[in-house]
Amino acid sequence: MVGHYHLSTRLGNILENIVGSRLTEKFIEAAGDEWTPGNFVLVEGLPGLPSNAVFFLDLFPWNEDEDGTAVQILRSGINNILTSCDDKGFRSVALPALSDGIVLGFPISLVARVVLEQIYEYERERVNSSDLSVRIVLLPENKEAIEAFTTVQEDFKIKASRRIVLLGKTGSGKSHLANTIFGEDLFTADFSAKSGTVLCQAETKCINGASLTVVDTPGFFDTWQSEEDMKPKIIRCLTECSPGPHAFLIVFKVGRFTKHEQEVVDKICQLFVNDPLQHAVIVFTHGDQLPPDMEIEEFVAKQKDLSDVVQKCGGRCLVFDNKRWNNKPPDQYRSNQFQLQALLKTINKMVEENKGGYYTDEDLKEEEKIIQKMENSGESAASLPVNRGFFGMFSWFRKK
Repeated sequence: MVGHYHLSTRLGNILENIVGSRLTEKFIEAAGDEWTPGNFVLVEGLPGLPSNAVFFLDLFPWNEDEDGTAVQILRSGINNILTSCDDKGFRSVALPALSDGIVLGFPISLVARVVLEQIYEYERERVNSSDLSVRIVLLPENKEAIEAFTTVQEDFKIKASRRIVLLGKTGSGKSHLANTIFGEDLFTADFSAKSGTVLCQAETKCINGASLTVVDTPGFFDTWQSEEDMKPKIIRCLTECSPGPHAFLIVFKVGRFTKHEQEVVDKICQLFVNDPLQHAVIVFTHGDQLPPDMEIEEFVAKQKDLSDVVQKCGGRCLVFDNKRWNNKPPDQYRSNQFQLQALLKTINKMVEENKGGYYTDEDLKEEEKIIQKMENSGESAASLPVNRGFFGMFSWFRKK
């Protein structure tokens, strides 16, 4: 609406035709005398509507500036509505193509981009783990609007996709962590002395409206398989993560940080050139071992060597408990869902800091050509001459 008048737009008049004079009465009752552009009036209990509540959002008409006041007010208003939905426990909200009508006059292509940007940004920053379904309402005959929203949505899906690789020694809980991230048992987890993950395994699932690919790897220092056996398996698996991982999750158990854990980090830095820790997050499992009322940052700070490693990873660290924090967690922090949202937020922030990039290693470009040549000729890639060890093959991916 414009000027704090609920009948200033076509949609407001449509609602009045359905509800009648009760719309104006309830609007005046809920609105009060003061108003600010970007704020909304929430009207509840309107008869004859399938929804329990209607948001009336105050906006400015389009001023032909894509970063101007009118657009900023639209962004703020969408965020305010989504925040209110969470605060009130609403399970769904339907947004029309805000501002593209005759009165406000925004270009539909701009409306599509702004609305979807705000929805995706809100979802990224959101801590609340309850379900909130956001629907965009478009008239079937408005082909231009449908095309605009479809185009922007597809673009967002590509940009929002994330690819992560789990690294750590056998028994650290990598496979269980992967299952916890996806909320279902997709990865093989084994408690035997040998690694439960014999081959690299990659799975993809839609999380928070974006595509997430997770690659689980065999543990570091597993001696029962030769490097020559492992190379082709890792190469084949990592093609599922092409053109490169956005994040390495280095997995440790909550406990004393020994020389064995330090050796894992050293091995990663040795085999992954181009500063892999710039793309790394330290993730702890067995969160039930974390002392009561202690968060993981405090636990890390008590061990200097561990603290040094986390600082090299930009201070990025989180904690999960793959068994005990799923159902009825003792508090919000000790909740896998809370930690998952924090992990996704951390990865997104890291990707932004890396200017949208992912891990690459130009030094392996020639090795990639050899691999492709072998695959095309049917030769075994196990004979590939790689001097730096099989984990260097993660950097096979290239930025296109």
